[in-house]
Amino acid sequence: MKVREFLNGVQMILEKQSQEELGKTLLGIARNVPSGERAAFLKRLESGDKKRTPFNTVLKAVRKLRKKAESGVLSEGWGWDSDYREEREWGDESWSTDVDLFLREALGLYSEGCFENALTLHGEIFGILELGEEAAS
Repeated sequence: MKVREFLNGVQMILEKQSQEELGKTLLGIARNVPSGERAAFLKRLESGDKKRTPFNTVLKAVRKLRKKAESGVLSEGWGWDSDYREEREWGDESWSTDVDLFLREALGLYSEGCFENALTLHGEIFGILELGEEAAS
């Protein structure tokens, strides 16, 4: 589903619900937020749609993640994970939540017509993902 179609659908649902129904809906959604994403969820609720993280701040965060990935620290820790009580096939996966947030920021920039910034952010993000590719022999 395209973003515009999705947002139109959300808007239609919001217009049909009372404030009390919206509160119940939001609490239902909040119950399903993974523990690692709860702080970010609360932050988004507090700020609403009023503030966007400045582009340069997001870009610095993406570049910081790249340096972390290049250092190899994200590929350490594979094996048994006592927190999750299962095997990890490939190290620390916390980066995936960060990448999801960065991609959402890029989508927001695109939606606002900031195409050059969105393209720059996408390039930086996909540059990180390319670090994990093995060279063909």
